[in-house]
Amino acid sequence: MARPTTKNIEIENSNPIGLPITFSQFVKNPLMGLLFIGILLLFYLVYDMKSTINRQEYQIQKLETEVRENSRTIAELKQENGSLKAELQTRKELNNIR
Repeated sequence: MARPTTKNIEIENSNPIGLPITFSQFVKNPLMGLLFIGILLLFYLVYDMKSTINRQEYQIQKLETEVRENSRTIAELKQENGSLKAELQTRKELNNIR
């Protein structure tokens, strides 16, 4: 009978998440563990800031569109107001003539 040529190697993986630092390593060298946690926190803050900026840019574009539309509406209303004032003035003058 032939002997198997491969050997079963047990992988020591007590961490189901797969973090690069285990608790025992953290206990042995807490400064490196805290640095690792700080780096993770820094990456999270950068990601969060980027997503916040993207959301705010979208809201700014949306508000700029509303401002443009409202400016057009205001210009149209001013024009209509001017024509109504002219018509009112004409009617007043016609009533004074009678």
